[in-house]
Order: sequence, then structure tokens, then C-alpha cells
Amino acid sequence: ALLPSLTTLHVRGDAENVQAWQRVVLGYCGAVIILAANALLWIGLPVLSWWQPESGQAIWLNALAITPALVPMLIAQAGLNLALLDKRPRANAWAVFLGFVAMVVACIGLVPLLQSRGASAATVIGYAVVAAVFLGAYRARLWNSLTSFLAAIAAGAVCILPAVLLLVYGSGSAMTSGILAGGKLWVSLAMLIVTSTVYLVALLALRIVSFADLRRIISACHLPSG
Repeated sequence: ALLPSLTTLHVRGDAENVQAWQRVVLGYCGAVIILAANALLWIGLPVLSWWQPESGQAIWLNALAITPALVPMLIAQAGLNLALLDKRPRANAWAVFLGFVAMVVACIGLVPLLQSRGASAATVIGYAVVAAVFLGAYRARLWNSLTSFLAAIAAGAVCILPAVLLLVYGSGSAMTSGILAGGKLWVSLAMLIVTSTVYLVALLALRIVSFADLRRIISACHLPSG
């Protein structure tokens, strides 16, 4: 939605503002990824088990496996924006081709071992390759656009750490009858609210997000390209 506005800035030769806009938007995208992952970890299993009693846990595990793909996916999108602005279809073509090859090879190796979760892991690998190609093609320009995004992800790692530790080091029944599974759903909801609130406060304190920037993003999404 922001591409028309970025194109206008690019045509004017305002490369600095193009990077600034990408940096701001990607910071918000990183925050959304963390908040979604936090919700998935704390209440995803009980909600999915209620919605699909027979397959809820399998869906949840697949969602956990594929969620990391959102990080390289956003990096790839930022690289694609630069490729479109610079009119460099070759960079985009190589990124898509190599990502596809990596995904196919990963599927061949992982799906027989992990079934659907292997396919999810292969998706993460494929997008990671696409992101790596764009990072190699644009280097400093893309890295400069990713500072807020990476900061949001790093701060989010602290936010989701309690749920991850409970998932990894909890008792054998933690996933099926413990907090994450909804055995104590009110505790899960409370932890989700507390950790998400702490994360949002940290983002504001670190100036990764601001209400002024959010209003500017919403406004820019409605600006005509001319």
C-alpha cells in the first residue's frame, strides 16, 4: 500500500526519505509479528483446539513452525520494494528462483521426516534464502532500512521468552494440559496481556514506534502516487 508513496519519493530523488519510510514501516511490522507470535504461544493451542478439536494441536505446531518465516518474508518484501523502485527485475528473479530451489530441496529432505511441519520448515528456509539474496543485492541500503525492524524483533525476543521457556522446558504434559494448552486459561490470558503490554511500552520507550508515525503511515497509505 505504501509503494505509490515510495515511488513518488524515489522519482524525486529523495532516497533518504525512502529509507526512512521503510525503516518506520518495518519497525511496526516487526512489532505485529512479535505480538502475533506471543498470542499464538500463550492462547493459540486452546483456541485452535476449541475450533478444531481433532486437529487443533497439529495446526498449532505447524503455525509455530512457520511463524519464523515472517521475519525473512518482511525482509524480502523490503528488498522487493527496492528492486521495483530501481527497476531491477534481475535481482527479484534471482531471489525468487533461489528461494524456490531452496524450498524444494528442503521439502525433499524434511517432509519425509517431519510431514507437514517439514513443509513449514522448508517455507522458512525458502524465505530466508530470498531475504539473503536481497540483502546481498542491496547491502547498506537494505540494512539501514531494517534497523527498527531488527530492534523490534530483538525486544520481542524478551517478550516471548517466558512462553518459549515454558514450551521447551516445561513438563511433558505442559503442551496438552498445562498453561499453554489452556488448563489454566486465565493465567495464559493474563500472561499474554502482561507480556504484550510490557513489549508495547518498551517499543514506545525505545522510540521504535510512536503514535505520530502511525498516523503518518495511515495517511501515506491513502496518498495518490502523483
